[in-house]
Amino acid sequence: MSHADAFDTLAAWRPPEPRQPRFGVANDWADAPVETAAPDKSMVDWKWGDPISPNAIAIGGALFFALLGALFGNALQL
Repeated sequence: MSHADAFDTLAAWRPPEPRQPRFGVANDWADAPVETAAPDKSMVDWKWGDPISPNAIAIGGALFFALLGALFGNALQL
């Protein structure tokens, strides 16, 4: 037995066959009719005092601190 024989097992290895079609759908109910929900009117009819989306808070905070950094950077330039 030589050192090259140790690589025969690696060379003969093949990945296992997929159990489902590779590019098929992941669920079994793909042919079922799609149920669509009515659009949520709470985001359309937003009023002051209503809760704000966490995404809006994050984007607004990022813009605020970018502006604040630009102002302080300009004011404190060395």
